[in-house]
Amino acid sequence: MKKALIFIAVLFILIAGAFTYLAWNANSLIAKYKPDLERVASNALGSSVTLGKLEASVFPSAVVRVDEFRIARNADTKEGLTLKNLLLKVRLLPLLSGKLEIVKLSLDSPALTFIKDKNGISIEGLPKADPAAKPAAEKPATTPQASAPGGGPVPAGLGLNLEKFELKNATITLRDVEAKKDLRVTNLNVETAVGFANNVARISELLVTGRALEAIDFRVDGEPITYSLADGRFDASKIAVTVLGGTLYVKAAGSVPTNSGTARIDSSGFDLTKLSPAYGIVPALKDFALRGTVKPQIDAEWGAQGAYKASGSIALAGIGATAAAITVSELQGHINLNATPASQQAGSKDLTFKLGAEPASLTFDAQVANNQASLQKLLITTLGGSIDATGSLNMLDQRFSSQYTVNTIALDRAASVLKPELGALVAGTLQNVKGNIAGALGPNLKQSLTGAVSVLVKDGAIKGVNIAADVLRAVKDLPFLSGSLYSSAPPAQRAALESADTSIQELSGNFTIANSTLSTQDFKVLSALFNLDARGTIGFAANIDLNAQIAFDPTFSNALVTKTPQLKALQDNNSRLVIPLALQGTAPKILVLPDMKRVLELAANAAMKEGANKLLDRVLKGGGDHKKGIGGLLGF
Repeated sequence: MKKALIFIAVLFILIAGAFTYLAWNANSLIAKYKPDLERVASNALGSSVTLGKLEASVFPSAVVRVDEFRIARNADTKEGLTLKNLLLKVRLLPLLSGKLEIVKLSLDSPALTFIKDKNGISIEGLPKADPAAKPAAEKPATTPQASAPGGGPVPAGLGLNLEKFELKNATITLRDVEAKKDLRVTNLNVETAVGFANNVARISELLVTGRALEAIDFRVDGEPITYSLADGRFDASKIAVTVLGGTLYVKAAGSVPTNSGTARIDSSGFDLTKLSPAYGIVPALKDFALRGTVKPQIDAEWGAQGAYKASGSIALAGIGATAAAITVSELQGHINLNATPASQQAGSKDLTFKLGAEPASLTFDAQVANNQASLQKLLITTLGGSIDATGSLNMLDQRFSSQYTVNTIALDRAASVLKPELGALVAGTLQNVKGNIAGALGPNLKQSLTGAVSVLVKDGAIKGVNIAADVLRAVKDLPFLSGSLYSSAPPAQRAALESADTSIQELSGNFTIANSTLSTQDFKVLSALFNLDARGTIGFAANIDLNAQIAFDPTFSNALVTKTPQLKALQDNNSRLVIPLALQGTAPKILVLPDMKRVLELAANAAMKEGANKLLDRVLKGGGDHKKGIGGLLGF
């Protein structure tokens, strides 16, 4: 029993002595590995790494605190990136034999800014590498292995098999200089294990979480990723990025020193109904009620100086959206993508969808270059005709312009889709529409619109309204007219007047767009019974305020004048009965109001003129009681 107690006491003394030795000499034991740590980090990052003050403690666990470390292109430059709060956890017992085995590395709350410009991507505070320059000179090492090719292996006395690497609460900012936008990732946390063998780092059990754009949570899980300390090559066999209810799968390989590599991106598909976290960034998305799935598949490769190229496609299935009263559904097909630093292009030849209940197909080609998005081709085939358009959008100020042509669209079908309340009120063929529109995206889109448009409708009808009959019924209560003009209509035109609709042979007009209103000076409606000419405004809310005149067919006009001779004053040189009108209201409730004051003025003026002519004629012929001729009429 006594021997056992002596053994325990000796063992306790040895352990206590070892800990005392470690506590007393920890800083000097670790300091000798500082050059090796700097060299290994420099080789891994392709830059010069300088560690600040190292402080070691062994209670309650063995840790090394690095007050700061600096990354620069080379050891002599004054420019560089400085980070703080680096913590290394080391094994305690190997320190007794003078070995430094790092099992955990933790970096708390770092903030990095990546800058993207026309020359590529760089880190703020860290000068860009000169492709023509030689790699940064390595720091002198304390072991012979340091001079081996490729930077040499990790020194035998330095163990870097990290059981855990932690990045806590980091903030990463991507600053796009050309677009003048900052994209930020916050609450970024990284957990992984890093092992070293044969000068190759192997990253396993990768877990990354964070929040992008202050609204979108994401998670990254990675299968083993390898990185060679000798030549800077990496290989990521499979990385899964889960965000917005879907998962992206990334496979990549490349070289850090040459900034080159390849990647393939696939996905499980993304459900657009789960985009709600992005509504805070793009509020307008909420109004579109997006639905359906998108599935991207992209291959990319990149090289030095920001060079890259990418190609692939996005498969669409069951895509739907609603804008105002317009509903798009069942959109499916593929969008093909191609991208280089100079331009990004997208196009499709096989998209089909439904516009309301109407089947449609879509072909388009678009490009983004120099902060300018251009729609080089848009062809929509639907509603019995086609819509052809081009346009451009300035990505900086959000201003756009477009040109479009519409051909042979069935009006009743189009109205049912675009403005359902008008679907049963119009018919015919929208033969041709040409125009251009410019404006600015945003909450004041409608108010910003300007442009011009010309319209031609053939063989149409306005349903539920008989313009000619309404005008004739409204012309009444005249001194020389018993009842209304409608009762004076000849039997041959009764059928046309008793119809519930207005038949239109042709409708045309040129409009200018400004202040949420269409203005026209030459709106025309040609019917078998009349022509109507108008000028005025039509608001975006279908509110109409037009001053017009209706000119009836000469045969019909002469029949009315025969019954009511006073109406002859309203006939023009072509024997057409012309009645001034006002068209007012909001479709479909439009009032056709004859200008009765003007009608009376014209009739009265005609009557006065006729009486004056008769009197003048009588005087000139010497008539009258005194037979004084014109002198008597004037009083002398």
